[in-house]
Amino acid sequence: MSEVMESSVSVVRPASIPAEKLWTGYFRSAPHGLALFKAIKGDGGRLDDFEWCDINESAAAALGIDPPQVIGKSARAARADAFEPRVYRRLVTAHVTRRVQEFEQVLTPPKETGSEPGTREARENLTWYAVSVIPVDDDYLVVQFRSITHYKSVLHQAVELLNRDDLTGLANRRHLKTRFWVLRRRDVPMALLYFDLNGFKGVNDTYGHEVGDQVLSIIGQRLTAKVRPDEMVARLGGDEFAVLLAGGDLNAVDSVTGRLIEAVEEPIHLETGAVRLSASVGAALYPDDAESFEALVSRADARMYEQKRRRTHH
Repeated sequence: MSEVMESSVSVVRPASIPAEKLWTGYFRSAPHGLALFKAIKGDGGRLDDFEWCDINESAAAALGIDPPQVIGKSARAARADAFEPRVYRRLVTAHVTRRVQEFEQVLTPPKETGSEPGTREARENLTWYAVSVIPVDDDYLVVQFRSITHYKSVLHQAVELLNRDDLTGLANRRHLKTRFWVLRRRDVPMALLYFDLNGFKGVNDTYGHEVGDQVLSIIGQRLTAKVRPDEMVARLGGDEFAVLLAGGDLNAVDSVTGRLIEAVEEPIHLETGAVRLSASVGAALYPDDAESFEALVSRADARMYEQKRRRTHH
């Protein structure tokens, strides 16, 4: 009969670390912003405001806040220009519903950066954050925000690639259509000018496609230089361009068209010689001629071909 030997193995368990200590360490060293708020209640338990209870270094740097100057003060009173109303409203919603609020928020740089509001420099310095407002008990909320500026930049570049013509850098048909619908939702009257270059095939046949591509780029630059910043020049493909005019006095469409044709007809001086082109143009108005983008393009295209037909018959 065999003898069964039993052995006991002792398990050494680490000493428990108080949750408060773990939280404090995480709060201080987290690479993303964290701020702790406490609800301030008035008579009858009515919410009056929130008090800054704590803020870590990442949050202080992002908001341009000196922690000792805000801790113990109300959320609305301290650094109101950085702590935007939208964030405050989410604090209220999280507190009332007891549900986590998640959203994206753009924050302006601290004033000491020297960027004037509305300038290109200020726009480039904007930082986007993914913000979470987390109710942790009846009175306290944690606001957490992580920078997503890099991802926004990558997304913006991807959208730009989708919306731009590879050859000329102009807006493409997709971008033009998006612009049309943005203006339509604002009920802005528009005019679409549809350009087709006359004589471009001869440029390709005589000088080659590389020179032809250069000519298309120059034409695109000239058209862009003749319209206002809020108007759009697009390349639809081949030697066809479109210009979307918005608002203002659409009775001036003929004069604008004439100015654009003159720009096209100016000689283009290249190393291989001078090139002269002309353009046939058709115009269509929104909402008088059409109410959808495709219908507007179709109407302008038909008028352009009618002009081209009359030109060849003369």
